[in-house]
Amino acid sequence: VTDDPRQAAAAHALRMKEASLRGFFDTAAVGVVQVNAEGRFARVNDRYCKLTGYSREELLTMGPLDLTYPDDREEDLERLMKALADPTGVYHSEKRYVRKDGTPVWVHVAANFLRDDAGRPVETAAIVMDIHERKRAEAALHQADRRKDDFLATLAHELRNPLGPLQHAVELLRTQDVEDREWCRAVIERQVGQLTRLIDDLLDVSRITRDKLVLDRTSIDLAEVLTDAAEACRPVLESHEQTLNVCAAGEPLHVKGDAVRLTQVFTNLLTNAAKFNVQPGTIELRAAIEGEYVVASVADRGIGIAADDLQRIF
Repeated sequence: VTDDPRQAAAAHALRMKEASLRGFFDTAAVGVVQVNAEGRFARVNDRYCKLTGYSREELLTMGPLDLTYPDDREEDLERLMKALADPTGVYHSEKRYVRKDGTPVWVHVAANFLRDDAGRPVETAAIVMDIHERKRAEAALHQADRRKDDFLATLAHELRNPLGPLQHAVELLRTQDVEDREWCRAVIERQVGQLTRLIDDLLDVSRITRDKLVLDRTSIDLAEVLTDAAEACRPVLESHEQTLNVCAAGEPLHVKGDAVRLTQVFTNLLTNAAKFNVQPGTIELRAAIEGEYVVASVADRGIGIAADDLQRIF
């Protein structure tokens, strides 16, 4: 206690500044911490406790590296040592913490080092922000971009399938055989319809990013779908010296489905069978009614699909 008014005023101003800083530290909307020279928390605010799930008492027995996700520790330690070695260095990091309940959370840490006269770090002050939602949104955008690339790659492959029958039909139109002309007209009509549907898929950007296809379910005869698929695959079957045997029930195979999508499915199955079957070879395409279902199968003598790839492909 002093009777000097100036000293009393200075002491009061210092107390007010400390109270203001303490109020900011404790009530900040982001995590604020102080770390001592031993790498242990010297002070943490309420927001940091909420972010990590630990109480203040628990955190004061720990250090930042205790919270860092195991897979991120080595890289984070290298980043920290580099910042400590630079007298003017600051530490910035986006990394994962492991909360008390074991769940990971992405954080951004910005820290400054307080140094003594010899330049040795004696304390660290850091602001820690929860960026988990931002990271999750970035991951979702990345996944949507990957889906778009996968979708477009698949669609580019699909767009090739109708071109073979169309080219074959054009070649036949050069002849004067009326029966062949009618067959060509039917082929062109079907394959142009297929191309139109595929181009609609390409133009629907929102559907691409959601990795969704619209199904037009109607009553169809699966036998006609199999015929269209076999027709679309004729060029690739011939180029790979494959004989296709189609064994379908004599009666109509009525199902509720999307004729265009099912044609794509069987075209891809037959195309892959032709490419990977022994050459020359035979491919069996079978379809029959079994109870309430129509069961269809494609059989060849190729190497098959690795078990690990089945779930990803289908």
